[in-house]
Amino acid sequence: MQSCHAVPVDVGVGLPGGVLAGPVQNARDAFAEQNVRNHQSALGFYQQKTTLLSGVEGNFDVSGKSGLPPAINALFQSFSRLSVNPSDPASRQAVLDQANQLAQTFHTSASNLGVTSQSIDRQTSATFDQINRIGASIRRLNSERLTDPTVGRDAGLESQLNSLIP
Repeated sequence: MQSCHAVPVDVGVGLPGGVLAGPVQNARDAFAEQNVRNHQSALGFYQQKTTLLSGVEGNFDVSGKSGLPPAINALFQSFSRLSVNPSDPASRQAVLDQANQLAQTFHTSASNLGVTSQSIDRQTSATFDQINRIGASIRRLNSERLTDPTVGRDAGLESQLNSLIP
């Protein structure tokens, strides 16, 4: 925001009159901006955490409908049935089948966790690239402000700088 002051009009001496711009005045509230940045940072943290954990939770579904918990429960139930009649070939085969199913579920879960890990690596790399781009922009704006003293009064550059800081 700039303050302005009037310039007198006197055509006889060459004073055209009008309004001259005064120095730039910043009306930003640093506390409010920091508060917004803190909340945006927290929001980003929890959104990222939700995104990353959603890829993992299917393997460890606490409802017992998918992933490892129902496979483990099925194996324990087959052992329970076998303990009632240890010489029953069908119960023995059921234990072997459930153990095989649990092994397959472990394999699938490990594969899913590997895919999730790769996805996290890609997202982390993209985030670092974004941070580096923002840092380069901030460096450029700061060097402009240092080399040209009039740039420091430019409200547009000040706004650009504040918008780059998340």
